[in-house]
Amino acid sequence: MEKTLIVLAAGMGSRFGGIKQIAKIGDNGEMLLDFTLQDAINSGFTDVIYVIRKEIEEDFQSLIGNRYQNKLKTQYIYQEIDPSRTKPRGTGQALSLAVPLLAWPCLVINADDYYGANSMQQASKWLETCKSDTFGMVAYVLEKTLSENGTVNRGISTIEDTYLQTIDETFWISRTVDGLQDRDGKEVLPESLVSMNFWMFHNRTLAHIQSEFEKWKLSAKEWEEYYIGLYCNRLIKKFSLECEVLVAQDNRYGITYKEDVEIVRKNLLG
Repeated sequence: MEKTLIVLAAGMGSRFGGIKQIAKIGDNGEMLLDFTLQDAINSGFTDVIYVIRKEIEEDFQSLIGNRYQNKLKTQYIYQEIDPSRTKPRGTGQALSLAVPLLAWPCLVINADDYYGANSMQQASKWLETCKSDTFGMVAYVLEKTLSENGTVNRGISTIEDTYLQTIDETFWISRTVDGLQDRDGKEVLPESLVSMNFWMFHNRTLAHIQSEFEKWKLSAKEWEEYYIGLYCNRLIKKFSLECEVLVAQDNRYGITYKEDVEIVRKNLLG
């Protein structure tokens, strides 16, 4: 079965201070995405769509894309920045740009997260039997996704009987003497299951994403971003689709700050 991997790699890396998508992790210069792409190939993925910014295309292709184009059918799409903004419009917009290129069910991932080989296999198997009226997510325990070097943003999930009810985009989660708190000082439970942008979709499930993004823009503030989780909430509430949640057995390793690179290197490579 043919399956597509959509790699979201257009982020600005503002907290990282550079292009974190191509930060070196391995002893031979491997990036986090190298490990993910190898897991994807081993799990039966046949195609990859990279969502990048035009300005990083040359570096991205030479360091990543060209090395896997003989193993994965490769396409690129560009997420540009609106003239009135300093950042792209978010992961939901990035996904909407890739949809016209889709011919198969897909897995959506961040370029700067490593999700684990077992989780990749779980997602691949789920896609092999997915239907156009369902979608899926691999969720991670919040406590295991935090950075030791600063705040993080996470999609906090409400789940009933293994099905997603809502995603609540929660910003600036930090450790305090009283536990975890968000930017408003609200308590966040460390055992919460969160989205790390590890989504499984039948390609036809994404038919509405561009129109929903355009509707969202009509009332969105200029600084707001359109997250995949916002679209998924709409799929559940407006279109009555079900989202099955698989709980990851792997550890997730990610890069938000420069100091995270060495921590990821030690945890991932030992």
